[in-house]
Amino acid sequence: NTLSIIRIILVPFFLFFFFSNENNLIFFSLIIFVIASVTDFLDGFIARSFNQISNFGKFLDPLADKILTLSVFSSFLLLDIISYWMFFLIISRDVIVTLIRVLFKKYHLTFVTSNVAKIKTTIQIFVIIYVLSSMCQDKIEEIFLINQLYVFFNNLCLSVLTLLNIENQISTSWIFLTIASCVTFYSGLHYMYLHRTGLKFLINKNSGNVV
Repeated sequence: NTLSIIRIILVPFFLFFFFSNENNLIFFSLIIFVIASVTDFLDGFIARSFNQISNFGKFLDPLADKILTLSVFSSFLLLDIISYWMFFLIISRDVIVTLIRVLFKKYHLTFVTSNVAKIKTTIQIFVIIYVLSSMCQDKIEEIFLINQLYVFFNNLCLSVLTLLNIENQISTSWIFLTIASCVTFYSGLHYMYLHRTGLKFLINKNSGNVV
């Protein structure tokens, strides 16, 4: 729970450095996001390893994730890094999952975390790190490992664009953000399918068919 709270506290620091309009300071926003992502992994790992899973933790952990990722994607939107339709897909997913989670808790129904959601989170983290790295490329060139990873994925995506003959029309960041947006929205649809029995129960109950 402490790690989740730390993740929330890091958000305003991320925003401060991100909107600094200086590559050197934007690099700090990248570092902050990486640290926040590590806390996301650690809090779940520690909770499972030491059997310290609590109802408050189940609520706080996804809340911290949403605050962090939505803050980042909102920042991307303000700087026209991400398209409105991408942002809409991401927001829609969080609204869908949050509503399901709240309604299921209200009616004491079992809410199951989807493996697709874990894949979604991993992709989001990768894409955000890539986009931030591209914004402070001059700075990360000074760090061998990070620079090598960035160059590898950038060259890989450029090769795909070249094969499709659209290398001058679409940026690598746009492709990765598109993938992240679509996977995020799909994870919301998957949650609806995964909890279809409970959702049918809620629909029937609110329709007056369930006593």
